[in-house]
Amino acid sequence: MTGPTIGLLGGSFDPPHLGHQALAAEALARGLVDEVWFVPVGIPVHRRLSGCADARTRCIWLERLACMDERCRVWDWEVRQDGPVPAIATLREFARAWPGHRAAWLMGADALEGLCRWVGYPAHRGLCDLVVFDRAGVASPVLPEDWQWIDERTWPRRRGYGHGLRCQASLPEISATSLRCLAAQGGSLSGLVPESIRPDVERHYRRLRG
Repeated sequence: MTGPTIGLLGGSFDPPHLGHQALAAEALARGLVDEVWFVPVGIPVHRRLSGCADARTRCIWLERLACMDERCRVWDWEVRQDGPVPAIATLREFARAWPGHRAAWLMGADALEGLCRWVGYPAHRGLCDLVVFDRAGVASPVLPEDWQWIDERTWPRRRGYGHGLRCQASLPEISATSLRCLAAQGGSLSGLVPESIRPDVERHYRRLRG
């Protein structure tokens, strides 16, 4: 694995917002990854979509969000599958398709709490490293002991997979749930989603009203 480190940022992106953009920018700015690939789900494994924006629409929005940096792109492999795709399947496909690249799974500290319940766990340790970003409400995330937790100085020298890095950063606290509620009430999403997609996002989620 001598190629670039790819930060995989998975999610429903229902809708994508400036919190996603800031997380990707932070990982790139700190040199933790060489590229960030947004990986939108088609049919979620653990949650339900709002039904307001189909996979194609969410991918279009993500493409516009990814335009912030030439090192960002959208990998739509999951949305092209017929059913729910767990992270382990995505990691295996990544390893098959790009055998020379390294995978670093980007996630919030809140998601870390459910890691051990992911489908196929702990096989993930042999397919990626973790970059865990602090989130409000998770004061001190519990780091699973079966990963090798290292700091940013050691990160560039890691070998193999199974490493974890806790990343303390001041990211905007934006949730897709709150955005959907705000849009459904007729509120403006200015400053919360990229301006290039804001009118379209607001229009789609106002369907939730009533």
